[in-house]
Amino acid sequence: MPLDGGEPAVRVQTPFMDIDGRYSPDGGWMAYDSTESGRDEIYVVRLAEGGGRWQISTGGGTFPTWRADGKEIFFVASDGVIMAADITLGEEFQAGIPREIFQAPLRRGVFFPYAPAADGQKFAVDLTKETTGSLPL
Repeated sequence: MPLDGGEPAVRVQTPFMDIDGRYSPDGGWMAYDSTESGRDEIYVVRLAEGGGRWQISTGGGTFPTWRADGKEIFFVASDGVIMAADITLGEEFQAGIPREIFQAPLRRGVFFPYAPAADGQKFAVDLTKETTGSLPL
């Protein structure tokens, strides 16, 4: 939905579960999680007319997010490892092979269990085992 009151636009519409869309820092791309392959995987779609779509994860993935400069996408692999893929945006989209950043005992059922710093060198991670009272970060 545009904040200026314009018409809403559908960015991704498939018969699969497509969730957790995150705009790139420049607003021209969106990373999201889809079950199109039969399991959760991370995809990127170009939002400009003529678009294009690319699969980023190769062994499952959830919770995509962009580094603040748009040069990496982070996601959680199916085994709970935080992964990163180098990204080149422009007229041509390029994604590097995802690599492991670190293993974290992420709590299941958390809306978004991690947040990278702007430079992608530090992460805030929800490591709590259960929800009771005040939660540490």
